[in-house]
Amino acid sequence: MHKKKVVPITGNPISAPQPLTPEPKEVGLKELMGIARRRAWVIGGITVFLTALAALILINITPRYSTHALIMVDPRTVNLDSVIAGLVGDPETVASEIEVIRSRRLAHKTIARLQLDTVPEFNPALRPPGLLGRWLGTRGADEGAAGTEIGELVYSGQRVEVVNEFQKRLRVEPKKQSRAISISFSSIDRLTTAQVVNTVADLYLLDQLESKYEAIQQATGWLNTQVSELRDKVEISENAVERYRRDSGLLEGKGVTLGDQQFTELSTQLILAQANLTETRARQRQIRQLLESSDGVESAGEVLGSALIQRLREQQATVQGQVAELSVEYGDRHPTMIKLRAEADDLNSKIATEIDKIVKGLDHEVEIARTRVRSLSGSLNRIKGQVAEANAAGVTLRALERDAQANRMLLETMLTQFMQTSSQSDMSSQQADARIISRADVPDSPTYPPTKPILALTAIGALFVGFIWAFASEILDKGFRGREEIEEFTGVPALGIVPRVKSLASGKKSAVAYIKDNPQSAYAESIRTLHSGILIAAGQIIPRTILVTSSQSGEGKTTTAVSLAEILALDNRRVAIVDADNRRPAVHSAYEVPVEPGLTGLLSGAIRLSDLVSTDRAEPGPVVIPAGKTVANAQSLFASAEMRNLLKKMEKEFDHIIIDSPPIMAVSDALILASRVESSVFVARWGYTSREAVKHGLQQLHKAGGKLAGVLLSMVDVKQYARYAYGDSGSYVGRLAHYYAHDTSESPRRSASTASQQPPG
Repeated sequence: MHKKKVVPITGNPISAPQPLTPEPKEVGLKELMGIARRRAWVIGGITVFLTALAALILINITPRYSTHALIMVDPRTVNLDSVIAGLVGDPETVASEIEVIRSRRLAHKTIARLQLDTVPEFNPALRPPGLLGRWLGTRGADEGAAGTEIGELVYSGQRVEVVNEFQKRLRVEPKKQSRAISISFSSIDRLTTAQVVNTVADLYLLDQLESKYEAIQQATGWLNTQVSELRDKVEISENAVERYRRDSGLLEGKGVTLGDQQFTELSTQLILAQANLTETRARQRQIRQLLESSDGVESAGEVLGSALIQRLREQQATVQGQVAELSVEYGDRHPTMIKLRAEADDLNSKIATEIDKIVKGLDHEVEIARTRVRSLSGSLNRIKGQVAEANAAGVTLRALERDAQANRMLLETMLTQFMQTSSQSDMSSQQADARIISRADVPDSPTYPPTKPILALTAIGALFVGFIWAFASEILDKGFRGREEIEEFTGVPALGIVPRVKSLASGKKSAVAYIKDNPQSAYAESIRTLHSGILIAAGQIIPRTILVTSSQSGEGKTTTAVSLAEILALDNRRVAIVDADNRRPAVHSAYEVPVEPGLTGLLSGAIRLSDLVSTDRAEPGPVVIPAGKTVANAQSLFASAEMRNLLKKMEKEFDHIIIDSPPIMAVSDALILASRVESSVFVARWGYTSREAVKHGLQQLHKAGGKLAGVLLSMVDVKQYARYAYGDSGSYVGRLAHYYAHDTSESPRRSASTASQQPPG
C-alpha cells in the first residue's frame, strides 16, 4: 500500500542478506478491495452510526404536512364589453400573478382570516422560550409594558415575523408549458395546511374581483367628473356659436343662413327669368318673321292656339260657305249677298285685330321678361355682397361650431362610457380572470422530512464516508502492517511476525507461563521463527549474545526477549535472560524474582555471576539476571570494561545470552549495548510503531555499530494480518491453524485496541 522508499541501511558489520528492493506497488482494484475488507468494521460502523444518527434526528423532527391547489389564469373568463381588460395569459402575466399570490398583502389577509397569528407555529412570540430566551423575553415583556406605543411596536414586529414565517412555508410555482399555477403550503397541522392553501386561492380570486371593482369605481368617478366638465364646455361653446351668429347676422333656418337661402332663391329666379326672356324673344322673332313671310301670321302657334281666333275663323268659314252657296242663286248685288260679304269683312277685321293684339302682347311679354331679368340681376348682385361678408364671418363661425361639435361628440362618448362603467359597478357582475381547477385536500401523510429518501441517501453517503475514512486511515497509517513493508521501507530484513495473544496483552498471563503451557502454539512457533531468522542473518557464526530493543516502550520487546529465552531453554540449551533496562525493569516480574541485586550488582562487584547461577530456580529454564538497583550512570556501567568482561564470562557459561535493553529513543543504553553484542533484534509493534520511529531507531543502531539481525513485528492481529494478502498472511490462520496446539483466535478483532494496552517492555 505504501509507496515510500528510503535508502537501505547499510554498513552492517556482520554478513547479512542484501536488503530487498521490490518494485513500487500500484493501488488498483485489488488493493482497494483489500482495504475495504480489512477496514470493513470501520466502514460498517460509520455507516451504521451515521444512518442511526440520521434516523434519530428524523425521529425528533416534527413532521410537516404539505398539500397544493392549482389555479389557471384563464383569459376566456373575461366579460364581454368589460371596461377593465382581462389578463392575457402569457408567461409574463403568469409570473406577475405568482408575485401577487406571494405578496405580503395577500399573506396578511390569509393570516387575519385564519387567525394564524394566534398559532405558536407561526408566531415565534407564542413559543416557549429557551433558557436565554426566557431572560431576554422577560426583559422584553417588562419593557413592552412600559407604554402603549412600545407595545404596538412589539405587536407590529410580531406581525412581521408571522408574515415572514408564513411566506417561508408558502410556495407558488408555475406549471411548465401551461397557464396553471401551483400553490402549496407546509405545516405541522395537516388541516391547517389545506385551509391555508384553499384560503390563499379564494382570496386571490377575490382580490382580482376587488381590484376590478376598485378600478371601475375609480373610472366611474373620473368619468362623472369629465361628463360634468364637458357639459359646461358644450353649453359655453354652443352659446358662443349662437351669440356670434346673432352678432354677425348669420341667422339660419333649417341649417342654412338667410343670405345663402336668398342667394340661392334669387339665382334660381334669375335663371328662370332669363329662360323665360329667351323663350319670349324666340316667339317674338317667330311672329315677326311670319308677318314678313308669305305664309302670314295665321300659321303662328300663338294665333293658332287662340280660341277667339278659332271661333272667328269658324264663323268666317261659315259665312264664306253661305256666300259661295248663295252667289249663284242671288248674285253679287243681292242684299243677302251684300250682307254676307259685309259680315265676312267684319270677321276678317276682327281676326286681324286679334292677331295684332297677339303680336303686341308678345312684345309686351318680352319687355316684361327683360325687366324681370334686370331686376333679379340687381338683387342678386346685392345678395352676393352680403354673402361675401357672411362667408368672411362664417370662418370664425365654423371654428366655433367645430369646437362646439367636438365638445358635443366628446360628451356623448363620455356619457356612453359612463353608462357602461356604471352598469358594471356591481361586483356581482364581475368575473375573475382565473379559476381554481383543483382545490387542496387534507394530506394523509407527512411530506417532511422525507424519511426514506434521507435514510437511503444517508446510508449511501455514510458508506462513501466509511470508504473514504478507511482509505484515508490506510494511507495515513504510520505503522507497519507486514514484513514486506518493513523490508521495502527500511531495507532491513524482517525476522517475522509474533501473533498477539490476548492473555499476554492484557497482563493476565506472563510469557513464561504461556510458553510453558503452550509450547506448540502459534505464538511459540513465531518465536522459533525469530530465532531461525537470527541464525540466517548471522550466517556461519552462531550469535551467543542477542540484544532485543525497540524505538519506544510498549513495543513488546521484554515479552519477546523472555519468550525467546524460554523457547531456547526448552531445547535444553543453557540460556541467560538479562534485564538491561535499569530505569523500567520488567524481566523480574515475568519470572517473579527480586529485582536486586541483579545486573548492577554484578557490574559493581557486589555479587558474582556464580551466585546468581547457583541461586537460580531448580526447575528447568533460563537463568534470570534482573536489572538490579537503579543507578544514575547506567550508560557508564554498560560502557565499562566490567560489562565487557561480564559478557565474556557469560559466553563461557551459557549457549545464549538474551539481553532486554531500554528503548533506543528513550536513553542511549541500548546503543552502547548494541556495540557489545553479536546480534540485535529490533522489535516494532504491528500497526502501532510509526515508520519514522523505526527508521530513526535503526539509524541510531547503525551509527552505534550494532550488528542488526532484522526487525520483528510484535503483537500482530493475525486475523487482520491475513486480510493484507501478504505472502505469509496465512501463516497462523486458516488452513494452517491446525498445525499449532493453541489457536490464536482469542486475539480481539480490533487490532487498534492494542494501542491502549501496555504489556511489559
